[in-house]
Amino acid sequence: MSSNKGPRNERKTSSEPMFSIPAEDVFDLLKANRDAGGDFELETASTSTLSDNPGPGFTIGKWIGKVGRKLEIAAGGVAERLRIGPNAVMEDIIDGLSGAERHRRPLLQAPRPFRSLVPIALSHSASSRISEESVSKIHARLPTYYRKLVDHLLDPSPNNQFLAMYYITTLIYAYPRARSIFLDLGVFDILERRQHQLLSLPRRHPQRDLLLAPSRRALVSLSESEILTVMQNLDYGGGRGLEFLSDHRAESLATLIQYTTMSDHQILAGLRISHLGRIVDAHPTLLEAIKPEVVYRWAELSQSDDPILSHIYSRILSHFASVCSEICGDRFWDCYVVPVCQSYVDAIGSESADRIMNRILLNKNYLAATLTAETRSTLPKRSVAPIHAQQRNRTGSPEWPSLIQLFTGHFFFLWGAFLRQWMFNPGEARHSFYHNISSEPWDLPSRRLPPRIRTSLCRQLATIAVNYECSVEDVIQVADEDVDCYDEILDILGNIVDNGNQVARRSSLRIKLELEAWYKKRASKDPVTFWYATICKGVCVEDAIQPNSRGKKKASWLLTGYEREYKDELALYIDSHYVGWFKASRLPSASSLYRPVTTKPSEDEPEELIACMLEKKWRAKIIFSISQDLVVPDTVSAISTGPLYILMARPQQDGTAAYYWGDSCPW
Repeated sequence: MSSNKGPRNERKTSSEPMFSIPAEDVFDLLKANRDAGGDFELETASTSTLSDNPGPGFTIGKWIGKVGRKLEIAAGGVAERLRIGPNAVMEDIIDGLSGAERHRRPLLQAPRPFRSLVPIALSHSASSRISEESVSKIHARLPTYYRKLVDHLLDPSPNNQFLAMYYITTLIYAYPRARSIFLDLGVFDILERRQHQLLSLPRRHPQRDLLLAPSRRALVSLSESEILTVMQNLDYGGGRGLEFLSDHRAESLATLIQYTTMSDHQILAGLRISHLGRIVDAHPTLLEAIKPEVVYRWAELSQSDDPILSHIYSRILSHFASVCSEICGDRFWDCYVVPVCQSYVDAIGSESADRIMNRILLNKNYLAATLTAETRSTLPKRSVAPIHAQQRNRTGSPEWPSLIQLFTGHFFFLWGAFLRQWMFNPGEARHSFYHNISSEPWDLPSRRLPPRIRTSLCRQLATIAVNYECSVEDVIQVADEDVDCYDEILDILGNIVDNGNQVARRSSLRIKLELEAWYKKRASKDPVTFWYATICKGVCVEDAIQPNSRGKKKASWLLTGYEREYKDELALYIDSHYVGWFKASRLPSASSLYRPVTTKPSEDEPEELIACMLEKKWRAKIIFSISQDLVVPDTVSAISTGPLYILMARPQQDGTAAYYWGDSCPW
């Protein structure tokens, strides 16, 4: 340690008094001399590595995973507490890039550890909204800190060299402006020389093992690369964003996706992809690029011990879960979900598997609605890696990811069969419009199941419930969506209680009593909550779908591409447990409890029913009024496909109506 009471020099001189003390005495010395008017500079004599000589072939992520705890301990060491270690320097840089002055910290407080600093830097780069002028001012102040990181490249400690390389790489990828500053500071030449030195060392030398991979990554980040041209092509003419892709932009994005599988480019390519906006265009080139093996690799990288890779690819997986569900359609399970599941099963001992999977696969209803028997058979089985069971238990991670248990369970598959009957198409589940299965502030009435299908599905549900292959809560989930299913399940359970064997009778009675208690509690809610059904009625001003309706009260809903203007509108609010769409051909067989929801065009005209058909091109719902003879207007027939549906409702348990017309449409 050297005492320095004069102006701080760029280089130390031999005249500075030097002395050594034990590390544990440093803090006491500083506190004792806080008001002495001088300061101290610290040099560490250790040249040891934290790697414990992990052996050749270790990737950066594996090395971090092996000694990550020691890195965190190092962050609390003397140099770091004195704000001259690489962690402290990086923390000051992040403060500067955030536009904030250096945070006030208690004397000698340790900086945040390595694993925390990298995600913060990468997250800030994605969310920063600082103006260009502010960015220029911030970067004008940063070279001093950047130079401190460069100094650590020449530090005797291999650990500090490693952290400096890692932080320099992070800054270049997160803040492209930093690249030119580091080049001006001579980082490229320093790293090139260091790499030559490392290559000359024996293969099992600890410094070679520790520093060769990060030095190569840092050099790649500083080098011009063909990937930059691809990124420029992707950004060219990008004023409209990426929602709809031109051919050349789709090609550039597909090429960028391929780069994510190449070790030298996976950080830069991954960062660009992780910052993309919403994509809904199922461009053939893009569909070809999103292959199962690519998604599998992304899932692998999301579990890396390397914070850069895990942060970027967790973000990509989250983003592409929604992207792939929209552009892959029926292929979503095959191209995305199955490879993600398989990757997390193969990653023995990964404690983050459940957490990441639950974050990226949020919409369980859409997954259930699109899961086929064939796809279900390709999901990982428990026997995938039986020899690793002890290792899983030893790490404390779940022996089997809970989501995969869910996907392969009997109820999830059966729930998907119910959803496909209730919804007009499985894609509706992606948008979470159904209140009882999504808790959104609106509630689309679902289709009512044909009697034969309802009986079959409810019997399957009762069977797995009685056999303890699903929970009572699962049964309630179905019953809450459709009162007809509730009635059917009760009848089936009652039949088992009367005619089943002793074990089945006991189980059925338990479920039946719990289901009836739930229904009684549901009916006692006061007040009953009604939800906006996305259907309105009002006086027609102009409607291309109902052209002879001007001045009359009609039911309607917005339909892209068609002019529909109404005034004095009222919105329909429902409890969809009791309200649903019936296929017109099945109206005679509907329960006598049901009555149609109606509108009245004028005082001297008869009531009309509310009807629904699907538009041919986009399969969006066309909502319109129809006379009681159920004759579909020619204007609707010309643009629609499939059967005609009529909106029906039955009374609630207390006999009151399950819907009402209320305040004008929420939007």
